Amino acid sequence: MIPLQRLLPAFVALLLISGCASVTRGTKDTLVVESDPAGAEVRLSTGGIGKTPTSFQLPRKKTLEVYIEKEGYEPLTVHVSSQISGTGAVGMAGNVLIGGLIGVGVDSWTGASKDLRPNPIKVTMVPRKKEAKSDQAAGLVAAGDNKPAEPAAVGAPEVAANATPTKSIADSFLPDAFKPTGTQVGTLRLAKGMDSIRVQEIISGVLLAREWEVKEKANGHVVGHIKQRSSEAILALVFDAEKIELYCEGWKIDKKTGAHLKPDLPDSWIENIREDLTERLAQVSTTH
Repeated sequence: MIPLQRLLPAFVALLLISGCASVTRGTKDTLVVESDPAGAEVRLSTGGIGKTPTSFQLPRKKTLEVYIEKEGYEPLTVHVSSQISGTGAVGMAGNVLIGGLIGVGVDSWTGASKDLRPNPIKVTMVPRKKEAKSDQAAGLVAAGDNKPAEPAAVGAPEVAANATPTKSIADSFLPDAFKPTGTQVGTLRLAKGMDSIRVQEIISGVLLAREWEVKEKANGHVVGHIKQRSSEAILALVFDAEKIELYCEGWKIDKKTGAHLKPDLPDSWIENIREDLTERLAQVSTTH
């Protein structure tokens, strides 16, 4: 029988190898995005851009939306979440044995025990259906009338300079309905059978909990406004029976005068709203 004192060094070495996810795995993950056909434009809600096939170095604890677009094809949105992986779980187990709660806390804080999922992202682009453009879809008045279309509903923000046109719920709205403006920063799926009033209450509650002011809520949309320190943003959330779409305009502002200095999306604020909504909607769907 091998003496215990001879086995102990080997056992400790094994724990050290598998123990600390922060060291062995790092705090960043490589997110790979591929499409068929290739050459699609990729935009991350966190600000990254690329063209498929492409990859991004991102924090393992990050959650985000990936927008994939190609001319002639329907745009796609993929939600990427941060989840504890098998490898990360092994690292955390090692930390419990070696460093106790301190080691586990480090890996949880840095996100080293997590992976981005899905990864890789592989999508097949669907050709866009050709549809005849009507006056309503184009936002025009009746034929023969050269007057401009009526302005958007009261409280709707002006179109931001960096607004990205995307096929969405808003495309099917009638001209006199609310039309969000700004950059689309997320899409959340709804459970079947959720009442629209309930969805509106959930959105309003999440905004208020994050210290946003609810400026408007009616007709399948909620508009929130926030102004803190050197940033200001307007977030419009439109929804139907299947999903919620988020559109945002943001600016850096002069601390003294409050004047807008330049467009700037507050990614951390937006991510907080997305995460809170995802969690709240999941809670509600389990009770139905």
